[in-house]
Amino acid sequence: MQKQDILNYLESNQEYYQNQFGVQFIGLFGSFARDEANENSDIDILYKIEKDKKLSIFKYLKLNKQLEDFFHKKIDLVRDETLKPKIKSYIQKDLTYV
Repeated sequence: MQKQDILNYLESNQEYYQNQFGVQFIGLFGSFARDEANENSDIDILYKIEKDKKLSIFKYLKLNKQLEDFFHKKIDLVRDETLKPKIKSYIQKDLTYV
């Protein structure tokens, strides 16, 4: 699996994520985004929720499971709004939104 495969999948499901989970933006960061992933790498995904929406823990777990089931990899699903500025600036170096 390559970076572009992940981005293509996220992009093709972007409308679904917005309608079902209130996801405004979704993107890839980490080793897959940098083309440094190996067979043990997880997939790091950053998302942002629309201002008037909330993502319950049940919906978060559902989204995470759907991604893990599709990719057959552990997913680190990170909400943009929860990141500390220092970590966010580090992540944004290799972040690719779809």
